[in-house]
Amino acid sequence: MTRLAGMLRIAPPHVIVPWEIKRALIDSFGLDVPVEELDLFGLGVAHAAASPSLRYVAPTEYRGLPLPADVRQEIQRRAEPEYERVILAGATPDGMPDDRRIVLNDMKHLTDDRFVDGQRNVADVLKSLGRGRLNDVMVATAIADIIDPLLRISGQLGVDFDEIVDRLAHLVEAMPSRWVEMSLRQARQANPQKEWSGNDLNDVTALVIAVPYCDIVVTEKSWAAMLTDAKVPARFGHVVTASLDELVNHLTATPHPRSQQANVEE
Repeated sequence: MTRLAGMLRIAPPHVIVPWEIKRALIDSFGLDVPVEELDLFGLGVAHAAASPSLRYVAPTEYRGLPLPADVRQEIQRRAEPEYERVILAGATPDGMPDDRRIVLNDMKHLTDDRFVDGQRNVADVLKSLGRGRLNDVMVATAIADIIDPLLRISGQLGVDFDEIVDRLAHLVEAMPSRWVEMSLRQARQANPQKEWSGNDLNDVTALVIAVPYCDIVVTEKSWAAMLTDAKVPARFGHVVTASLDELVNHLTATPHPRSQQANVEE
């Protein structure tokens, strides 16, 4: 990933989703309110986590002595990639204990379990309501997932929630990441024989941001087939593949019309 993208990172869901909600509400209700630009892509883990404090900065002194500018520049060049690897890849430097990563993984497993339980509950609801209500259930659960920021932002814009209720499906469709998330879950729920697993949460969280905002996405074969069959990437003119060869061909082809460098998410 680092060899392909260098320091380029995409913003996290907790930054992108509120921006999408605000933009969707303004467009849907024709509000005369400007929508601020969103820096989708930026540099380093600080951008990936929307936390400036995570940006690596070379020290200004060593053992009480100030470091020359050229030395600091060299430290920055050498240390920053390792810093990124340790945080983004969950790695630990040689000789360091693995305790921190284990703690983070334990926390993630708790979240994974809740996600799996939630999807199983949705499957149970569909059994009682019938598959004919699949789309209604998917819209309802997509809104439930964002209800807190939706209520907060609609209140800030002066939009009553009663007015929103009649436009729920339209609003989800107007929010790219939420529409992709709903489409992914809908495709999986349409095939009840395939069990949800905890690791699906990681895949879904990454894909719902990558698919609408990255020109080409490389992911597992099952997700690539599911998304492509549902024509999800086609809506954005993007490509989802499980083939690294296709990624290489895309990157070496004629530059994308929107930019000289394709944005890549794996």
